[in-house]
Amino acid sequence: MNDFTDLFYLIAAIAIFGMLLVSANQSMMRNNLVTVGNEQEYTAVSLANGIIEEARAAGFDQSNSCDLTGMTLPGALGPETGETYDNLGRSNYNDFDDYDGLAFTETTDSGIFDITAEVYYVTQIDPATALAVPSQHKRLDVTVSGNTLESSVVLSYVKSCR
Repeated sequence: MNDFTDLFYLIAAIAIFGMLLVSANQSMMRNNLVTVGNEQEYTAVSLANGIIEEARAAGFDQSNSCDLTGMTLPGALGPETGETYDNLGRSNYNDFDDYDGLAFTETTDSGIFDITAEVYYVTQIDPATALAVPSQHKRLDVTVSGNTLESSVVLSYVKSCR
């Protein structure tokens, strides 16, 4: 073997090593992106679940009755006068439908998330369709969106009057 052959083998080995290094780097970058995306989705689900857990602990209706004639009308769902909510989890909401119209921005280590909530009456048979009259079932949809999420996260919960 002469010096030029050895040099050629050395250059070929460096080129192959460089291609392997680039491939490994790209693979690690993809893994990091997936990990970050999963962490953001996990955070969004946790935020939505936190709102649902708060709402679950509240009473079904302001009237404290399962009599349909005394329940809050669909157009009046939402917090009553003087009821407030802040994104630190402090609220004086006392019933499930107070969460209707909830909207705030939450900043976490995983990013900035916009959280909204909607409450509406549904039937047990069709919990996906909003009713124009009171019923013994209310559905809460919590939507968490953010510019770093691929798509919004929506969690729902149906509460029944008992």
